[in-house]
Amino acid sequence: MNIFKIGANLGPNFPDIYDIRSRFNDNLSGYFLHVTELNSDLQKLYEANKSCRTTNVGTDDFSRCEARVNVDKEAGNQLGYAGGDNYNNALDFGLFDKSISAHNIVSKNRWKNEDPDQITAFTVCGIDYFSPEMKKQLETYLGYYDTKPLTEPACGDFNYDIRNSAQGRWFSENAVVPGPESESIALVYSNFDKNLGVISNGGLIKNLESDIYLFEPEVSEEQGFINQKFSEVKNDNSIHCYEAHLGQFNQADTDITKVILLSLKKNNSLEIEYKANSIQCNDSLGFSDNSTIFFR
Repeated sequence: MNIFKIGANLGPNFPDIYDIRSRFNDNLSGYFLHVTELNSDLQKLYEANKSCRTTNVGTDDFSRCEARVNVDKEAGNQLGYAGGDNYNNALDFGLFDKSISAHNIVSKNRWKNEDPDQITAFTVCGIDYFSPEMKKQLETYLGYYDTKPLTEPACGDFNYDIRNSAQGRWFSENAVVPGPESESIALVYSNFDKNLGVISNGGLIKNLESDIYLFEPEVSEEQGFINQKFSEVKNDNSIHCYEAHLGQFNQADTDITKVILLSLKKNNSLEIEYKANSIQCNDSLGFSDNSTIFFR
């Protein structure tokens, strides 16, 4: 394994979070995210080669630092540590495989700054590349504490983008990837239970906390434009309303309802607004000056 980049996200309210990027062959590369501590030789390489940029989001400054390196590691070598604090209690591992057919991402122009070795359109489920015995063992670690995926595939689905619908990922006008998650939202489905819709707010939906909000998609025509599947929201300027609940994974706090309006415009922009003073959808709700516009 050749490690070619070490990065870190730095913010005012959380500890430094490192990521390690590596190549396995010409087609296959991978990453470890949410690394809380690098081993000593990687830390020295990172400090000696890092360059940083700072982005202001609201009232806070966030920094992204990256170091280009070139170091080979044999299997079994320790790279660092994960976990150990309340903010970082998991380790993310993933792979990119350029030998597969690329996923159909709608907003390809957003991803122009990606590393050529790790292009999001070639994302695969990392544990699929292990032996059947090891894959079965690794599947037991998927989840969050006692919460495990309820639907297949265990890795979750990757690309939800559907052109000319609301489903998928949306960005602020000038956002690029990689970049702060605060510059985007996702209208997708839970990676723990794909029967649950998810509105994932990076932070730009006004007055709504950066978090995920769950709802059960309705299939009854009597429900009209309430909790409709994102794939069925078309670019006709209709206003759709969602009664969503703050939650994690497949567990929602149904005592607190967040009413969220969205409309897909004929120019394929998306208008969205959190109605802070509403507890359920009704015909009188409409957009105000608090709405936010997102783009593909």
